[in-house]
Amino acid sequence: MAGLITADHHLVPEMGEMKNTKYGFTDITIHLAGKTAWATFKYTISADVPDNGKTRHVDGAGLGTAVLEHRNRRWQIVHWHSSTPRRAPGTPAPQKN
Repeated sequence: MAGLITADHHLVPEMGEMKNTKYGFTDITIHLAGKTAWATFKYTISADVPDNGKTRHVDGAGLGTAVLEHRNRRWQIVHWHSSTPRRAPGTPAPQKN
């Protein structure tokens, strides 16, 4: 339930405001155990986002894990996690002008 709340009230509105969004995935490693699979990966994202009436460009990167289960003759994602490295306190997010 918490995942649905987060998706509906956090991810969907934020993603809807992003423009010119680009994702990239590298270093994908897939593991399989019966009807369960998981993948680890590196990702990059860039997008234009609204910020106090202006648009700013942001770039990000991090690591992720996806867990899938084989259900009803298809693979379904049952869990997704991604994270970015911590920035030092007071260090702004990378921006591109």
